[in-house]
Amino acid sequence: MRTMISMLMLAGLTAPLHAHPGPHTPGQAAAQAAAQPPPREKFADAERAFRDARATLIKEYVDDTVSEDDLYRGAVAGMLTAGGSKWDALLSPTELNDLHSDLTGEVVGIGVEIGIDQANGFIVVIDTFPGSPAGKAGLAAGDRILKVDGKSVRGADGMEIARGIRGKAGTSVSLSLLHEDRIVTVNLKRAAIPIAAASDLMLPDSVALVWVRAFNEKTPELLRASLTRVAAAHPRGVVLDLRHNQGGLLDKMIECAGQLLPKGSTIATEVLRGKREEVLRTTGEPLLKGVPLTVLVDGWTASGAELLAGALRDNLGARLVGSRTHGKWNVQKISDLPNGYAIKYTIGVFKTPKGLQPDGKGLDPEVPVDLDEKTVEHMQRVKESATRVAGDAQLRAALALLK
Repeated sequence: MRTMISMLMLAGLTAPLHAHPGPHTPGQAAAQAAAQPPPREKFADAERAFRDARATLIKEYVDDTVSEDDLYRGAVAGMLTAGGSKWDALLSPTELNDLHSDLTGEVVGIGVEIGIDQANGFIVVIDTFPGSPAGKAGLAAGDRILKVDGKSVRGADGMEIARGIRGKAGTSVSLSLLHEDRIVTVNLKRAAIPIAAASDLMLPDSVALVWVRAFNEKTPELLRASLTRVAAAHPRGVVLDLRHNQGGLLDKMIECAGQLLPKGSTIATEVLRGKREEVLRTTGEPLLKGVPLTVLVDGWTASGAELLAGALRDNLGARLVGSRTHGKWNVQKISDLPNGYAIKYTIGVFKTPKGLQPDGKGLDPEVPVDLDEKTVEHMQRVKESATRVAGDAQLRAALALLK
């Protein structure tokens, strides 16, 4: 199976191996720094060299726990660095499952967002989803999770805890919590929880705020519902919040762009192997016509969200507010391997409609406004409009542009 994606992923980093430097004078050091790197030499008889290296390491490496499994895994991961793209990666079965779950637009669990309290290592409830098992059981923001199925989670990895809370629909998980200064234990039955990938809120002075969190299978229909509600309110302006949107499915982003841009608008140009170019265009009809638009972006605005921001700026003159975007302007494929792993690799890079190629650089907003990540995350959950505006400096700057 191959899946076309445009998404930011976390990947392991490897440090280069350096030879130990010998004695040198300051003059020699300066000359070495100015010297050009040696030419890339041909790796002749590569297959045999690979076999010999593998056999030598299995027989003689100092750590005798290094297995053939480790070496083959490392070899595949190493192949993905050969192209020089930092976005390429080997995905484990667990990582692949997490990715597919995110892209479906729902997750099986109890409907709770968690984070780590860095001060003491506790797992803390950040928010619960309305109507979810966690919400119905009375879990609330600020609750500390002490144990999952009887095992202490203090100091544990947040992703591992999240995976332990997730599971098959209909199965149960037990949580011990510090809730309102008392320890309680709750047993919750897991269920499929929809991810609110798009939402809307009317702000003071007849301005609408539309937040797009990610581009998954359900985002176009959720965005259409939001924009339909907004259009019915006849706003004098719209703020589109793409902060912390790390991308997702490319075709779903294109569908969303068609709800905002005139039919036939260029979203981006994809530069493929052999310098072949393909232009991505909208096919739908916009739901908001003639309504001024500003776009909120930050360092976590990546991939498909960056493409949309650039397309809105180049086609509609929408101004970007916030901080420089992440700089992931490439499109990738995922190819499954027979052992349950998969490779995520780059097949093209994008240019904006006006020909800018921001891969690795990102987009600079017309109105730069710094705001820390935790404040952004918190304010995006606030449902009361006056509180939202008062606590969000980037949103206030976007509203000022619409005046």
